[in-house]
Amino acid sequence: MLSEVCPRCVELFERARVQLEADSVIFEQGGHVLSTPLRMDADERFTGRNVTIAFLDSGFYPHPDLTTPHNRILAYHSIVAAEGDKTTLETPDPSSWHGMMTSVVAAGNGGLSNGFYRGIAPDASVVLVKLAKSGRILEESIERGLKWVMTHREEYGIRVVNISAGGDDEQAYLHNSLAQTVEQAIAEGLIVVCAVGNAGLHPGHPVLPPASAPSCIAVGGLDDQNSMDRARRGMYRSSYGP
Repeated sequence: MLSEVCPRCVELFERARVQLEADSVIFEQGGHVLSTPLRMDADERFTGRNVTIAFLDSGFYPHPDLTTPHNRILAYHSIVAAEGDKTTLETPDPSSWHGMMTSVVAAGNGGLSNGFYRGIAPDASVVLVKLAKSGRILEESIERGLKWVMTHREEYGIRVVNISAGGDDEQAYLHNSLAQTVEQAIAEGLIVVCAVGNAGLHPGHPVLPPASAPSCIAVGGLDDQNSMDRARRGMYRSSYGP
């Protein structure tokens, strides 16, 4: 009888069923790496249409998934170059890969993969803000980039800001200029998303500004092992506080 089935057996059966279904998706896609929308169980009704996302990062390169069939890069600004100078966008350098990755994961249309490896918001427009020439990004540079976005928010219709960079030192947000600027941006109507870092769970590596701003959306990472089975997910090396 059903009442005599052990709960543990039901749990194990359900876990096996979920894993089989998850692996079948990978098999149906030819054994490839899962796309971001599949990994995140994204709702296909929301594509980012009529939304502009600003990205603050070390550097960028105009990936075809952002520029074809039409260019969705509305603006490019570098705080380390003259206004309007796009040389650092058009010329690849070692600082370009990270910003290209974050912008395409979020807003790429998957054109080079027939739509499979598209981003979460494939119809969104983007504004790209370069924060450094090379090496470490200074907290002051992040703040300068964010202030530029705030100044040009209405001009480009920016609604979301993604900051995949971290500050210098741990400091209470009430006393930190960058965190206060993040709070101001949010008060003005922007949604600010901040990476929490790569230092892992260690008391000596707390969440730093701008992710420490209380009103931002602070985002960590996980390792899903290329599976849609949530039971197989493990914490990535993101900082998530002591």
